[in-house]
Amino acid sequence: MRKKTWHVVAVTVSCMMAILILACPTEDDYRKWLADENGIICTGNSLEDTCQQVGKGTPRKITWQSTWEQDTGIYVRRVDRYTDEQGRELVLSSLGIMKHFFAY
Repeated sequence: MRKKTWHVVAVTVSCMMAILILACPTEDDYRKWLADENGIICTGNSLEDTCQQVGKGTPRKITWQSTWEQDTGIYVRRVDRYTDEQGRELVLSSLGIMKHFFAY
């Protein structure tokens, strides 16, 4: 009976890992979250982004400074740094898992 239990646990863990790997969020998922949750829309490739933050009132231009990303294949941690026209820094930290991102 112990051997059967071990196999069930191994298959269950393997299936869970496969689901997490297949559901790891992509760059497109991140950009959608960035626009929906923070109002930041960037055009261009990641090195030459032209960004604006759309919120209440008029859109303001922000400049992308840097990105730090840790992609484990199961989840993604990401920190983006932007500066606005007055030189104030905007730092966004996020965690992505199961095709969704969450601020932290």
